[in-house]
Amino acid sequence: MDLAIKLIIQKLGALLHSEGAVQEEAHRTTVTYANPTGGPAVMVRFGDGLDICVVLNKTPRYYPQDGGGLERLEKVLGDYAAGRLVTLDYTYQTGEESKQDRAVALPDLDGLNLDGLAALCLKTGLMTGDALRDLLAAGGCVNVRFWDRAKDFRFVQKGASLQKIK
Repeated sequence: MDLAIKLIIQKLGALLHSEGAVQEEAHRTTVTYANPTGGPAVMVRFGDGLDICVVLNKTPRYYPQDGGGLERLEKVLGDYAAGRLVTLDYTYQTGEESKQDRAVALPDLDGLNLDGLAALCLKTGLMTGDALRDLLAAGGCVNVRFWDRAKDFRFVQKGASLQKIK
C-alpha cells in the first residue's frame, strides 16, 4: 500500500469517525469502517488502476482515482457521515429486504407525498412508481438509512397518504 492510499484511508476514517480495518491483497486494498452506531460498515476498495469501489449500505458505487474522483468520494462520505446523504432501500411485507439501495440527498425527501416518492424512486432507479405503489399497498415500506442509525425512518402508506415513521 502506498503513502497516498494510507493518507486517504486516514482522511476517510476521520470523516466517518471510525478507524478503518485494512485488508491487503495482491493489487488490492480493502478498508472497512465500522459504524459506531451499529449499522452496516462502509467498505472502500482500492485497486491498481481500478476505480475506487465504495459500499455505503448495499450497492457498490465507483469513483475514478483521478480526475476529481477522490474529491467526490470524500464529499459523499462526508455528507453521509454528517446526515446530509442517506440511502434508500425497501422492505416487503414479508420482512425481506431489497438487495440494492440508492444514495439521495436528505433535502430530496422533504415534504414528499406518494407521487413525489414514486418520482424519486424512479429517478434514482430504485424501482418504478407502480412497483412502489404496489409495495406500499401490500404493507411494505421504503427505508431511509443514515450513517447514524438513530435517525433512520421509513415511509409507509396509511390509507391514501404517505407517512414517515421511526
